[in-house]
Amino acid sequence: VREDNSEVFGTGSEQYTIVQNKDIAEVLCGIQDYFSHMDMSVSGEVLDGGSKVQYRLHLPDEVIEGQEKGNVVGHKILRSITMTNSHDGSSSVRFGIFHEVCICANGMYVNSKGVKKAFRHTGSVIERIKDAVEGFTMMLEEELMMIQSYKDMAKVELKDTHIESLIKGIFKVS
Repeated sequence: VREDNSEVFGTGSEQYTIVQNKDIAEVLCGIQDYFSHMDMSVSGEVLDGGSKVQYRLHLPDEVIEGQEKGNVVGHKILRSITMTNSHDGSSSVRFGIFHEVCICANGMYVNSKGVKKAFRHTGSVIERIKDAVEGFTMMLEEELMMIQSYKDMAKVELKDTHIESLIKGIFKVS
């Protein structure tokens, strides 16, 4: 029950264990300390009216050099590892990769479909979250492979014939 308005916030079974924000912040700070050479910062955001909180462990920005067409010569990618926690029993604790592409003509948000970690709110969740410090290395490797893919794609020159073929294929026109 919420203390500010006395409304029911959520329900859980007997196995459900609350994961406090301070516990998640402690884990992220532990990751930050372990990878101190990367100069990472941590931020947090309240989502869905307080039912969820998302923390971001910000990685160093990356600039992908592009082809010099127009005024855009590259794209700046703001990189972070996210950790989302629900306080109403609606989801498990989740880790993910978040990229925001800046400097290009439009903003684009990409969530990794690769490495994801989720922990249910059960009795051992705190210990499993602490074990995630080790899993961060695997997630970071996945994230770096995504950055390399962006760099490789930026080297491909797009021609009008490519666009025409794509349109014809999608809309099945000649």
